[in-house]
Parts: sequence; C-alpha cells; structure tokens
Amino acid sequence: MLSLVNETTDRVLAARRTKTHAALTARLLETAGSGDTVRQTLSVADDNPHDLPFVLLYLPQADGTLSLSGHARLEQDQAEAWRLLPEHWTAGLAQQELTLQVMATTLWLPDPGPSRSSRWRCCP
Repeated sequence: MLSLVNETTDRVLAARRTKTHAALTARLLETAGSGDTVRQTLSVADDNPHDLPFVLLYLPQADGTLSLSGHARLEQDQAEAWRLLPEHWTAGLAQQELTLQVMATTLWLPDPGPSRSSRWRCCP
C-alpha cells in the first residue's frame, strides 16, 4: 500500500491571512478619520472568522488611556465586559518617543537580463 499525503494547511492559512491583510490595506488607504478606520477594520475582520473569531479594537485617547472603539462578532453585553482593559494589560504602558536617523534608500528591480532569473539589480 502506498499512501501519499501533501499537507496544505500552512499554505491555506497563509493564503487566507494574506487575503485579509490585502483587504485591510486596501480599505485603510481609503479611510477618512478614525471612525471610518474603525468601521473598515471591523468590516474586514468580519470577513475572516476563521483567523479572527472576535475582535476588540481599542484606540488611544487624549489622556493616554485606551478605550474600546469597536468590536466584531461579540454580543453587546460581551463587549461591554471588555470596555475597560484589565489593569495588568496596561501596567507599564507609557508613551515613548523614538528618534530615528533618516536612511537613504534605493529601488531594487528585477534584472531584465536574458535568462529572466531571479537576479535583482539596484537602480540609483
């Protein structure tokens, strides 16, 4: 007896998650304001219940706290229980400022050479 198995779980998960990331990116590029951002994010999350069984979306407030701004696939009373984050989740959170050095970058394009191999060349 010969039994051949081709495991595809990783490929299926990667494809589904890539599709979700692409949809989220496309929708967020079109948003105008935080309310629209929350609506679009939750809409995309609704389309992938396998990877995102529920979503709680918190946004920072002017006073530095995080508040529940939206949820997906939860009843209102379930979400209400999460309106305030558990204190140990926010312990040690502080706003941090990082100073980054500007780095010069260049564009890398596929080499259009005769072999069409996966060589890359730099375009200054």
